[in-house]
Amino acid sequence: MKVREMVGQLFVFGFSGSRVSAGLKRTLKNFQPGGLILFSENYENPEQLAELVSEVNGGRKELPLFFLVDQEGGNVNRLTRSFSHFPGNGVIGSLEPRKPKESAAPAPAEKKKPRSRTEPEITARSIPDFSDYDRMVRKAVKLAYLQGEVQARELRSVGVGWNLAPVLDLQNAQSKVLQGRCFGRSSEWVSEIGLAYIAGLQDNGVLACGKHFPGHGATEEDSHHCLPRVKIPAEIVLRDHLRPFVRSLSNGLKTLMPAHVIYPGLDPDLPATLSPKIIGGMLRKTFGFDGLVITDDLGMNAMKKDFGVGPAACRAFQAGVDILMVAKDPDEQAEAFEAVVKAVERGEIEEERLQVSLQRISRVKKSHQVFLPLDPKERKKILGSKEHKKAVRDLTSLT
Repeated sequence: MKVREMVGQLFVFGFSGSRVSAGLKRTLKNFQPGGLILFSENYENPEQLAELVSEVNGGRKELPLFFLVDQEGGNVNRLTRSFSHFPGNGVIGSLEPRKPKESAAPAPAEKKKPRSRTEPEITARSIPDFSDYDRMVRKAVKLAYLQGEVQARELRSVGVGWNLAPVLDLQNAQSKVLQGRCFGRSSEWVSEIGLAYIAGLQDNGVLACGKHFPGHGATEEDSHHCLPRVKIPAEIVLRDHLRPFVRSLSNGLKTLMPAHVIYPGLDPDLPATLSPKIIGGMLRKTFGFDGLVITDDLGMNAMKKDFGVGPAACRAFQAGVDILMVAKDPDEQAEAFEAVVKAVERGEIEEERLQVSLQRISRVKKSHQVFLPLDPKERKKILGSKEHKKAVRDLTSLT
């Protein structure tokens, strides 16, 4: 492949409209991107979306395009009509009970008379009751897997093979940035529920994506508008916020999305998306993750205001990211693409580094079979099925 063809595989672009328009055809011809991300404006109904995916990927025997979507549930649900609309992750999070604490030891009695020394009596009341917590974990795990399974079956039916979910960040009462999108408060709970949801997607052929590494829940600002900075100590990030990601990476998570957030204790200068210390060091070397790392939208203000879209694309790739997403603006897409092409041509991005990501992308595309929609008859059996409607009712009933 030529340089421009290779660089194209590193990009995921958004587009306008619900058809393969003249603008989308130009994007596909000029940049040959590795994938397209879908938003609500790209969707009318299942038949329309299936036709769009077929038109883009129908004639591609080698390196078909990924079709990606944010289909978390709740407010982040890009495909609506005919697709199951699950409530947000916070509904499953509502099942999380407070872990029982051991009863405090009774205050020592006043010394009036010497008493014979006896061992404290152990009774059923003195033993913490974990049964409620365990029961809720089992229930939440079952529901999370079911949601992932239903979403995967529906996405596969229209040829969408990559869901940018789940959110593995911890819920923070002081932050409203991810309100309703987190599975819960504690790292242990979020780890268990996240693993179940990931399995529900990936067991049924759709790539899951854990986000936002190494944890966005503690931020008070939104990276859509500015560059947030985490104000909690690094040891808490490592001990608590990182845990759901590490558990997921160790149990087969295929893709990961870093946060457009600065963690001063991990890298005082750069957000995780652009940080060689966090991506190349912690994620790749320390944790040994060899799956795909995809950026959040590089057109967010956290990137373009502080770094510029083109420089951010280059720095993210040099840090260890594989796939660069520019979701909205065609001018920003061109800027990012040309910046990476020039960096490769100038030797700032070495060909060896380029080949590492291309091999990861190729490996996933060859092993991943969801690039075309199912037969219309099969699709109708899946979308709106009684089983799927019941799954939505089961989760909605928790609200």
